[in-house]
Amino acid sequence: RLLTVTGVQTCALPISLRTPHEGIVIAAFDVPALTAAAARSGGELTNFWKAENLQAFIEDLVKLRNSCKKEIGVPVRLILKAKRFHPDYDQDYASYIRQKCSEKQLELVAINTNIFQFLSGCDVAVVFPFSSPAYVAQSMKIPAIYHDPTGSLLPNFETAEGIHFLSGYENLSKCVRAILQKTSGFNSVAVQDQFESMQGDS
Repeated sequence: RLLTVTGVQTCALPISLRTPHEGIVIAAFDVPALTAAAARSGGELTNFWKAENLQAFIEDLVKLRNSCKKEIGVPVRLILKAKRFHPDYDQDYASYIRQKCSEKQLELVAINTNIFQFLSGCDVAVVFPFSSPAYVAQSMKIPAIYHDPTGSLLPNFETAEGIHFLSGYENLSKCVRAILQKTSGFNSVAVQDQFESMQGDS
């Protein structure tokens, strides 16, 4: 039986924060958090999809969201479209997501949300390697990023224009800010100067 991350209220669609005075929306896509036993049963010699790595992925996005919100001075929403949860998956990750939602650091959309509808209201998609939503975003002309929080992967995916592969928080921060400067309507001189200053400090 497949479950959602229980105990979390999902946000409503449509998402319409697309103008400078309203803010920006960062879409996040994870993968199932596998226990060591589940990974072994699937023939995995190493478990990159472990809870520790997924939590690091979310932590980097939360840090980025808070940094942008503080320094740019506009609302920034971080919205996760999580994978369906199976009882065999790591419970620690589900608990972690519930905690971040309760702290209002993260929002969830319903598991059955149409991915095209969801992405149509977002400015950039950050995807755990190497899940397919990056290609959906790319097909919609929405910038997409495969983010490896561990710095241990090579870019082993079919390259496509508009899809970036990044390792570590600093590279993620620079890339997302550069994307938002170009695509999110932050066209005033003041905001542009803020972005350039932030990129220089990263």
